[in-house]
Amino acid sequence: FGITAEFIKIQDNNAILTLEGDSSIARIKLSETITAYPVEFTAYFNVPSFQENLNIYLGGGEGLYSGDRKRKILNFESETISKTFGLSLVVLSGIEYYFEKNFMSFMELRFRDGEYDVKSKFPINSINVNGISYSLGSEMNSKIFLDGLKVSLGLGYRF
Repeated sequence: FGITAEFIKIQDNNAILTLEGDSSIARIKLSETITAYPVEFTAYFNVPSFQENLNIYLGGGEGLYSGDRKRKILNFESETISKTFGLSLVVLSGIEYYFEKNFMSFMELRFRDGEYDVKSKFPINSINVNGISYSLGSEMNSKIFLDGLKVSLGLGYRF
């Protein structure tokens, strides 16, 4: 059995937000930061091996995902109103090579399809660009996806 916990931070300082006014459109530079905290609970099955120092395994489990999304325009940063956790299945496979009794090198492929929701808003309702007022909207509902393939390489010690 295994438990993994991670911290993921993705920042984009060159995003563009398009705002629509009554008769004009403005494009404003936006900074966006997404943080995620995946926690995954897994079980493993060791495939019968032909060599003592080689272990191949398959596994799967459940992932619990949470995090935040912050947007910043000029000096105004969005405020988080609420967050909800997401659950997803995790599928993995790996190989371990033991070069000593308990010391090993490993490679693992893990597929996850996690997601979580964040509701946020800016502390102001509108912003002025070249003398024209643009509405920022009341609330932003975001669904953040953490899907894809994760490849891990490393050294380990088995107790």
